[in-house]
Amino acid sequence: MIGTVVNVFAIILGSIIGLLFKKWIKKEYCDRVLKVIGISVLVISIVGIIKAMISINDDNSLSSQYELLLIVVLAIGTLIGEVLKIDSGINKVVGKIENKFVKNVDESNSFSKGFISASLVACVGAMAIVGSINDSIGDPSMLYIKSVIDFVTMIFFSATLGYGVLFSSITVLIYQGSITILGLCLGNFISTEFIQAFSALGYTMMIVIAFNFIADTKIKVANTLPSILLLIIYFIIKKYLF
Repeated sequence: MIGTVVNVFAIILGSIIGLLFKKWIKKEYCDRVLKVIGISVLVISIVGIIKAMISINDDNSLSSQYELLLIVVLAIGTLIGEVLKIDSGINKVVGKIENKFVKNVDESNSFSKGFISASLVACVGAMAIVGSINDSIGDPSMLYIKSVIDFVTMIFFSATLGYGVLFSSITVLIYQGSITILGLCLGNFISTEFIQAFSALGYTMMIVIAFNFIADTKIKVANTLPSILLLIIYFIIKKYLF
């Protein structure tokens, strides 16, 4: 589990550095940097989706996969999230954390926005899953690489989004730590197919985050989270019933 521990400390260190630099960065600079980060997240997400969903056949033609699955789980999952008002619930919880730990946070650097955005960016993708599984068998190298990426990302995230980014380290610890522990108990239990589908879904959710940064939209990303559970249920049913 050393890889996850290093990853968490990288996020914490990067967040602290970003918060320190924030004092010398003007608000208009933060807004511009945030839009650039949004573009970067958009590019990374598109590349990730292409890797997860598109393959090259023997005749060099291209084929895609998981399109229908992606639409179904996102549509139904988002509907569930809207009905349950997950975004509002998370905002209430992080609002309590904000009131307890953070005294001066302006509107542009919403605590909940920083927490949710940074948590999703750090947790989605194949590196988080595969890296945590490899960590369980004594190979933390992939998480070391991810730690460097997260370190740099969180510097800019915290400088533009504030203290909420720092608390995303808790999400990463629970998420990646759980996968590593399951890997220790059950071995290599996650199929390549699931990792690809999960990556496609996760990167799609990251595109939503990117648009929120670039266009200042108010799409409630947290309400899409039930899609992840639906995807897991789908693969469980597929494995044991078909």
